[in-house]
Amino acid sequence: MAFGIPQTHEIKTWKDRIALYLSAALSPFILIPVFIFIVCFTFSRNTFELIQSFVTCFFFSTVVPFANVFIALKRNKITDIHVAELAQRREPFIVSLVSILIGTLVLHYMKVPREIVILGWVMFLNGFIFFIISLFWKISMHSSILAGIIASLMILVNVNYAWGFILLPLLIWARMHRQRHNIYQGIIAIVIAVVGLFIFFGFFGYPKW
Repeated sequence: MAFGIPQTHEIKTWKDRIALYLSAALSPFILIPVFIFIVCFTFSRNTFELIQSFVTCFFFSTVVPFANVFIALKRNKITDIHVAELAQRREPFIVSLVSILIGTLVLHYMKVPREIVILGWVMFLNGFIFFIISLFWKISMHSSILAGIIASLMILVNVNYAWGFILLPLLIWARMHRQRHNIYQGIIAIVIAVVGLFIFFGFFGYPKW
């Protein structure tokens, strides 16, 4: 086991190891905190607001979902920290969505910058779409979250974040090599995430290019 991830096959070659490290480095639990820090740093009006916004976002978007998954893993309710089994995804999804919804309402009450609150609503709406899909099909959450983060940074912060899309083929290859997803589950996840984000951000008047 590496990074808390049970192996679907033994690590025998350098490709196996690269695929493992790519999957771990581009894990949602790592990417999301970095992402929300960039957004909070960009739009916060002072240091106190940055700390307040980031801690709130981090708690509801990462700490609560991770704690739920970690406890479920310890209780043998799920088999790995990335919830690879489709049948095991319902509870983690519901906990994550409820947590993000509560966090967004808290951020609204705290009167943080509008862009941070909007991001919360968009994350909730897009996450709900993937929850519905995951009731029937094992779509790639690694790919959808990376694509969603890049698209969100493009829309809210700077269009030059589009360069991040070059990571997506590498991630899809890694997830395929580790036998977690096929190419269709990766590509369709990216398309749905990006299209959904542009639609939902559009409701709030973004992007403003």
